[in-house]
Amino acid sequence: MPIPFPASAADQDVVQLRIMDEHVTLTRWTGYDFSSDYMTPASGFHFVVADGDLPSEEREALKCGARVRLTINGAAICDGHIDSIEVGTNRSSGTTWKIAGRSRLGLAVDAIADPTLHIKESLSLAEALKLIYAPFGWLDDDQFSIDNAASRNVTQGLRGTPTTKGGKKKGPRPLKSFVLHQTKPNNREGVHEFAKRMAERHGLTIRCSEDGERLIIDTPNFEQPDSFQIRRGRDGSTNVIDGTVKFDFAQQPACIIADGFSGGGEFGRGRIKAFCVNPYFGTDQQGNILNEVTAVLQKHPLAQQVVITTQPFERRTLNVPPRIVFLHDEESKTQHQLNNFLRREMSLFMRKSMTASYTVEGHGQVVDGAFVPWMVDTVVDVQDELAGVSERMWVQGVDYSKSRGSGTTTRVELVRLYSLQFGDPEPESAAAKPGGNATTRPLSDDEFIRNLHASRGLSGAAPGNGSLAKNVFIRNPGDRVVDMSAIRNLTHPNLKR
Repeated sequence: MPIPFPASAADQDVVQLRIMDEHVTLTRWTGYDFSSDYMTPASGFHFVVADGDLPSEEREALKCGARVRLTINGAAICDGHIDSIEVGTNRSSGTTWKIAGRSRLGLAVDAIADPTLHIKESLSLAEALKLIYAPFGWLDDDQFSIDNAASRNVTQGLRGTPTTKGGKKKGPRPLKSFVLHQTKPNNREGVHEFAKRMAERHGLTIRCSEDGERLIIDTPNFEQPDSFQIRRGRDGSTNVIDGTVKFDFAQQPACIIADGFSGGGEFGRGRIKAFCVNPYFGTDQQGNILNEVTAVLQKHPLAQQVVITTQPFERRTLNVPPRIVFLHDEESKTQHQLNNFLRREMSLFMRKSMTASYTVEGHGQVVDGAFVPWMVDTVVDVQDELAGVSERMWVQGVDYSKSRGSGTTTRVELVRLYSLQFGDPEPESAAAKPGGNATTRPLSDDEFIRNLHASRGLSGAAPGNGSLAKNVFIRNPGDRVVDMSAIRNLTHPNLKR
């Protein structure tokens, strides 16, 4: 099996910890590790330095709270602050310094949001985030890389009250409890957790750029080209030290049925309802919803269907009773918010169904003669003949480490493409309308199916109202396969039968 992208030379990787305020760089240590995960807001690092390798200038520069930047071969990996410094001595190893810290976002994770903070109704999500993160150094427009959907009105995303361009409300005024709950932090809620809760209503996540200069508000990028290759062949050819692929059926629901705000705090009273069929375990191999699941869904005819686009899951049996999960989300005030909540909850289950973990030499691969460090939110082409895996996977986490026993290595944690989804950043009302000036964009699967229902005069303008759409399967990069039980002989440039 050919190895197209070789690992970087581990003995040539230059790892530096720069203490920014003192203009001092640490280059010698006994060991280190750095961990970054898309699901964890702040990356963490840990270094062990022998006292004899610390000149007095570097020793004096080591202070709790000091701003530091971690680089590998000149590429910024993390920018943050020192959380703790531990100096220990024993007879065998002498005196060592242990330095631990996190990326800049760690400060906002620790801080508790001001309970008197009130987000104005006319404020956009972009402006709201600048207001929240300003005390931590992110306050200018160019310090936020925000998805276009994030510029929508905060009220629409958080409280479900449509507004005009001028911020004036349309429709009935929301309930007082509704406003206070959605625009003010909860008791003892962290600053980042408060901002994260707002962004999730838009189907977005918040993370820090590697150089610490910007906050990135977006969704996982599954459409990017491959940045790395993993190879493990039965002939012994490989570019990994060790690796594990896990297929996990435990706790996987066949379907989730959810409702939103009701005022009573329990399932069944909410006026907005939605369901999502697990494409891995709620359908057969052709994407047909299992009969047992359909029988349950017929009891909830007003629930709107949330369709998740992903690859088929073939290593499983159909001879097992399906598990149905019922959820209630008191914070979902609109159908779009509930759909995002449901998509996020289902993906948290789905991402655990197949995971891969590989240890590789060095901290990157050489692509076209250039060093490319392993990073989260990148795509890897995995060809693992031993585990029977041949597909592109997404990097959820990386862990760099170096020690005298194991050398310089990187552990990469992979999940399937499209198995982690936080919602549709574009609300249903954002689609371009005749005579309107909305930005033209491709229709989502949900919108396309709804439009097909409406154009053909089928009962119910949306999936879930009298007809069920099968889940969308992606079998090849850029290929979408969708079948619908109520619709036949359909054509669409992005869909294939």
